[in-house]
Amino acid sequence: MHNETLSTFSICYNNNNNNNNNNNNNNNNNNNNKRLIKKDKAKRKKNIQEEKKLMKKKKKKLNQLG
Repeated sequence: MHNETLSTFSICYNNNNNNNNNNNNNNNNNNNNKRLIKKDKAKRKKNIQEEKKLMKKKKKKLNQLG
């Protein structure tokens, strides 16, 4: 009986550890994804700003020519 109880405890303990590890991995993945999304948004924002600057320059040039 004693050995069965220890065995059951051991299984529960291992399952709990596995669940904790899975939760930690999921949290890490979520945080990494959030970070990458944030980075990507910043990059896109910067690209849009650069694009606007170029358009302004082109417009200015066209106005000077025409």
